[in-house]
Formats: sequence, C-alpha cells, structure tokens
Amino acid sequence: MATASFEPGKRTSNPSDPTSTATATSTGSTATRQFQETAHGAMERVEGAAHSVAEQGRQAAENIREVTDTFANAIEESLDKRPMTTLAMAVAVGFFLGALWQR
Repeated sequence: MATASFEPGKRTSNPSDPTSTATATSTGSTATRQFQETAHGAMERVEGAAHSVAEQGRQAAENIREVTDTFANAIEESLDKRPMTTLAMAVAVGFFLGALWQR
C-alpha cells in the first residue's frame, strides 16, 4: 500500500479515482474486521470471567451450607452431652449481642 504525504490545502485523494476508492474501501474493511476481532476477543474474556465468578459463587454457597450443617450438628451434640453448658453459652452470646445492640 502506497503512502502519500500530506500538504495543507492540497487534496490528498480524488473521489473519482477508482484506486483511491478501492484503497479507502479496503482500509475500512480491514478496520472493521480488526474491530470485530477485538470485540469478539473481549466478549470471550468477559464470558470466561462471568463463568469463573459464577463457579466461585456456587462453591462459596456450598461451603456455607457445609459450615451451617457442621455448626448445627455441633449444637445438637452439645445439647445432648452438656445441656446446661450450652444454655449458659446461649445466654452469654445473647447478653453480648444485646450489649452491642445498645451502642
């Protein structure tokens, strides 16, 4: 592709020149293709990131369920083995939360 030098006040291309029109069309097509490729690549990266975040969210929810189940089992076991200690702990936690709530 030939390059032309720019001179102020001088027309750089002739609209009726078929070579100039073809060059402009080719350049426009190339720019459009490059833009489409760049946009497509960006969309693929965004989709990949979205899938990754969704998977991390599912894993976090699963982890929370496991912790909740483990905590519930621990409380049940504590109630069976040491009911008075469990009651005392519940009262202490309630007192602590109440004190925080007052502030």
